[in-house]
Amino acid sequence: MTENQWIEVRKQQVYVGPQSQQRVLSPGRAKADQKKWVTFKTKNGDTKTRAVYDKRWANRATDAKFARVARLLKQHEYVRLVLLGELNRTGRWTKTRLVALALLIIHETGMRPSSEDGGETAGEPTYGCLSLRANHITATATRKALDSVVGFAFVGKRGIDYRTSVREPATVRGIRSLLEKKLPDRLLFALEGEDRITPVDLIRRMRKFNLHYKTKDLRTSRAMICASTFLQEKASQWTSELEATQKKGGRKKLSKQIKLEISTRVSDQLNNEPSTSKTKYINPEFWKEAFLVIGFDEAEAEEFKK
Repeated sequence: MTENQWIEVRKQQVYVGPQSQQRVLSPGRAKADQKKWVTFKTKNGDTKTRAVYDKRWANRATDAKFARVARLLKQHEYVRLVLLGELNRTGRWTKTRLVALALLIIHETGMRPSSEDGGETAGEPTYGCLSLRANHITATATRKALDSVVGFAFVGKRGIDYRTSVREPATVRGIRSLLEKKLPDRLLFALEGEDRITPVDLIRRMRKFNLHYKTKDLRTSRAMICASTFLQEKASQWTSELEATQKKGGRKKLSKQIKLEISTRVSDQLNNEPSTSKTKYINPEFWKEAFLVIGFDEAEAEEFKK
């Protein structure tokens, strides 16, 4: 493996990508000639229109995204500690404290940032971090610590039920504090007088860490931590299965199984489809590194990563 492809994040080895990739700058927004709009029908029969980007631009955007995430992973603990410092300021709730709390939730869970109004799928409302209501949150006490866990349960993008939790003590205390005076249907991230936290507020705070950072980079970094951690948990098992498989067809089948299992674990974390996690949230070069760790040879790793 080449230099600096794996780093330690809170005592876990996490893949960040090749060193050359980490110097890619953000390509910026796509211009009009770099995308076209197509209309299609969903499984539910709804008609939707979305942008399809020029492949070269899309590849540059993907490289830039994982370059940003590589830098963010190296700052992962620093970002957490700075945000905790902002959250733990004494006194009344301010926009600064609310932004820090929202980013800490995304940092720990990989929750979709969303907008303050949420979204809609097949006529039903969907939610994300900024559109959370008080009735989406449950606090769980344990014998060891009164404020150990806060759980979230809501319908996410594309109508997928989402269940996750946070365990960071300061984040849990902050959520509990906000819930004290909230009615069940009230927004969690809103100050008195309905002054809401918006996606722009989150992006502005992220750019104080790095001018090119985006809020969703926290979500992608959580995906990479999840994929890397799961690889370490299962590597020995997959290595044993590989050693028992000599035919190329069987080894290729095993590589597909490994991809599916890792993508499924990440999709459970992010509340999306495994195919989306594989193509949008896991660094393409991760697959080659994963196969090398498991024991595939260089040629197989290069072939099977595609």
